[in-house]
Amino acid sequence: MSAPTLNRLLQHLDELMHTDRYDSDEAGGLYAGMSSGHPVTRLGVALDPWPGLPGWVRQHQIEALWLHRPWKLPPNALPVPVLYHHLPFDEQLTMGYNIHLADQLQLTGLEEFGYKQSVNGLHRPIGMIGNVITRPPEYWVKELEGIFCGLDVSAIRPTGPIRRVAVVGAMSEALLEEAEHRGVDLYTTGQYRSAAVRQEPAVSVIAVGHERCERQGINTLANLLTATLPDTAIIFHL
Repeated sequence: MSAPTLNRLLQHLDELMHTDRYDSDEAGGLYAGMSSGHPVTRLGVALDPWPGLPGWVRQHQIEALWLHRPWKLPPNALPVPVLYHHLPFDEQLTMGYNIHLADQLQLTGLEEFGYKQSVNGLHRPIGMIGNVITRPPEYWVKELEGIFCGLDVSAIRPTGPIRRVAVVGAMSEALLEEAEHRGVDLYTTGQYRSAAVRQEPAVSVIAVGHERCERQGINTLANLLTATLPDTAIIFHL
């Protein structure tokens, strides 16, 4: 194998994040610079631009850069091409239908949960439900706290052991009601919405925090790229 060209790298990222499910203005792609047939042997990965980014690019000899949110970066601020994926990253690699997180949590029998919109007749889930080995809620508090390096909210209800877990990129009263209807014992999400919780909910809720979701997501992306692009060094910044 050899290091991918910039064009092939873009294609690979599109495949990892299923950008064919998104409208063109949501899919991401090349933010700055020009497409190229030159190989990329050193790829930088970060969530946002920061004041020291140009120096970091020079120090690590970055040849192309991926950002989650490039909006504050002037188009010609860096001497390397800049790639980005915003919504696909959020939905595929943080809290949503994230098969990599499902593997970590050992979810089985995955079911789609909730739909955000339809593109070309294809429904895009905003979450997933999976069956798990029956364990007490305390296990899941520790498990999620370990994976995400902390939690924002842990609202555990006295409903017995956890057998079905939902991982969802949003929280509303309607989504919680659907989760309850589908036998979910634990609803996990990024940001807690107190207005979504009725007085006596039947479903326990754990919110890990938006920033923690993104940090876990960028770690997942870096690991995926390292595993699938052995001839490209992946340098990521948190």
